[in-house]
Amino acid sequence: MIALIMAALAPAVALLLYFTLKRRADVERRLPVIRAFVIGVLIVFPVLVIEHALETEGVGMPLFAAQYTQAAVLEEGIKFFLLYTFVLRFAPIKNTYDGVIYGLSLSLGFASLENILYLIANGIETAVTRALLPVTVHALLGVIMGYYAVSAKRASRHGRRLFSFFLALAIPLIFHGLYDYILSASLGNILYYLIPFMLFLWWFALSKANKANAK
Repeated sequence: MIALIMAALAPAVALLLYFTLKRRADVERRLPVIRAFVIGVLIVFPVLVIEHALETEGVGMPLFAAQYTQAAVLEEGIKFFLLYTFVLRFAPIKNTYDGVIYGLSLSLGFASLENILYLIANGIETAVTRALLPVTVHALLGVIMGYYAVSAKRASRHGRRLFSFFLALAIPLIFHGLYDYILSASLGNILYYLIPFMLFLWWFALSKANKANAK
């Protein structure tokens, strides 16, 4: 069990270290990062319960619509609400990259517990696939969400603030729904779709992280 938990947490630790080491962390930012991670952990079970209810009630729904309503909207919507309401409201924000780290940490908290539960149910042999796909997707979507959420808070113009606020939810939602659709639809060899998707997601998230880091 210890080996399984370590395997489940390893990708989250690696991703968090990768992004935090891109910029030296301030001492006062460490506690909010831990708080964001814990919040992400705490929302897993409520989300799973709601997703199960939506799956039960969503029989007959077109697959593409189901991927958005049953997972993307719910998970990204709750993460966005908690990031903006309970993390960014109380955390010190000195620059846009702080938002990247807070969004990443919250998403990795969610992904870590979800990963532990999945490995318990399906075995440790799925650990590598889980690390490369769902955990990484959650992490990168957290980076994107955190970047735009803090950009909204720091924007001086009302229109720019609203637009960044919208993008903080809309972009992760679109990516998440598309990812779930690729995995669920009958598309033949999904690697033809999944590899370009992951490469583009990495490029997009890193471009935002690097832009924030340069400020």
